[in-house]
Amino acid sequence: MKPVNRVVGVLAAMVLICARAGLSAESATTQPRFDFKPGVDRVMDQLRDESTRDAAERIIRGFPAEALPIARRDLATTQKDLPADVRVEVQRILDRNRDARAHAAKLAADYAQWSQAFVKDGYAQSGHHGAWDNDALAAMLSVMSPKPDMELFTKPTSDGCDDPLFYYMNGKGMELTARRYTGLAERREVYTKAADAMETSTYPPIYKCFAELDVVLTYMDNNWPAQPADVQRRVRDRLDKALAWFGASDQKPELPPRIVVWTIRSLHQSYCQILGGNQKAYDTIYPVISRALPGSTLVLNYTGNTYVDLAWDARGRDWANTVTDQGWKGMAQCLQVARDALTEAVRKDPYDWAGAAKMITVVLGEGSGRDEMERWFIKAVEAHPDNGDAYANKVYFLEPKWFGSKEDMLAFGRECLATQNTSKDVAQTLLSAHNSLSCYAAKEYISGQIVGDYFRNNEEAWQDISAFYKLHLVFYPNDFIGRSWYVRYAVWAGHDAEAEQQLSILGKRATPMALAGKAEMEQRRAKGAAGN
Repeated sequence: MKPVNRVVGVLAAMVLICARAGLSAESATTQPRFDFKPGVDRVMDQLRDESTRDAAERIIRGFPAEALPIARRDLATTQKDLPADVRVEVQRILDRNRDARAHAAKLAADYAQWSQAFVKDGYAQSGHHGAWDNDALAAMLSVMSPKPDMELFTKPTSDGCDDPLFYYMNGKGMELTARRYTGLAERREVYTKAADAMETSTYPPIYKCFAELDVVLTYMDNNWPAQPADVQRRVRDRLDKALAWFGASDQKPELPPRIVVWTIRSLHQSYCQILGGNQKAYDTIYPVISRALPGSTLVLNYTGNTYVDLAWDARGRDWANTVTDQGWKGMAQCLQVARDALTEAVRKDPYDWAGAAKMITVVLGEGSGRDEMERWFIKAVEAHPDNGDAYANKVYFLEPKWFGSKEDMLAFGRECLATQNTSKDVAQTLLSAHNSLSCYAAKEYISGQIVGDYFRNNEEAWQDISAFYKLHLVFYPNDFIGRSWYVRYAVWAGHDAEAEQQLSILGKRATPMALAGKAEMEQRRAKGAAGN
């Protein structure tokens, strides 16, 4: 069972993602225009050599939108003498990249429209109206923007606004701002007030589902087992109500897929915590959502994702030589259920990038081979070129403990950087590859722990890391967390001048990671001076 101490509210999670995207775009517009052409030209030249052609085609699948017209011009000019079959395949890849991006843009536009209607239409049709109407609406819509203005809630509150949606969006605002961490008790109180008021209101069932679920999520942390029995009982009642409201909602066909996915995921993680396991959570949720969303690929994906987790529950999380025969049998049975569900989902929806990406983990568990993994990777990226899950799952598949090697991981990571695609952690796959490889440099392998010793005197790693950050920070100059990590890597690798330059840019925004790098650098210098 995965830890749930980082679960955030359903709507808040998606608003937070959109807010980050808005801030990133805003940051990027202040930078000089990035020249994609040299990188695109290098990749297109690789199509001429049969030994590099497959890699070039993989890179092109991940090209960002800005690279596509450059690639098309190259295909019509400098690469016009490529073999006809190669030209046809590259043209198909470029067309699929364009179409997949258009599909993703349509989903994003639909979500933006839905989020506004969620507030405007909901309040207009079911709200408690009064002299506060305009101020309350402005406050609630602010929460759907990249920078919520919580001060806007003050006047409607003092004017006596008692609308359930107003209470709920106030809680959302707290969750999306610094008060997410410092004001948990206050946020829980506001969500509880919203859920109780929403229950007897005329708001549609999906609003009531969200309100109840967000109360529950404020309890879903590592302190849950210590909660008093009466509190646990009340929270379970609210979770059951949230599931029932979701099943009763007549608005589900209009819900954006993102919202459905986050709702189901939040329900599952909450039931996992309360009931104690994936199987119990699935058995509780699946009958409701399968009736509410008959034939939905999202339900198929839920089955696939859950049965992948159940497969590893059956196997156990330890090394292969500790797994029992029963464990292997249980794993195989669960992975077959996952395979059937995910394959059907991708068959029904060619743009089901999540299902295709998850199939990479099924192939890993079954040990059915790299060729099949590559086929699912292609499906996943052609469904969504910014499919960070696909890239993360593939680089994990290529780890030495599974079906690859250090060389495989780094070759793939460098392909990812060559896409020049900085969205959704595509280019960052190269950084992730080095981080994962650093685990193998430790005296005792610990998954997920970045080991600084790996980067010391490792010029190959430094060249890759600096290349990534030089690309990433052009597009996201205000990513002070990423820049702080860059400082840490630079210090580990012994590139103090680069670390100092990045510390100067960070100034007071340096995180503890950057400050730890600075302290190590100063200690090293002091030790060197003392030695002299």
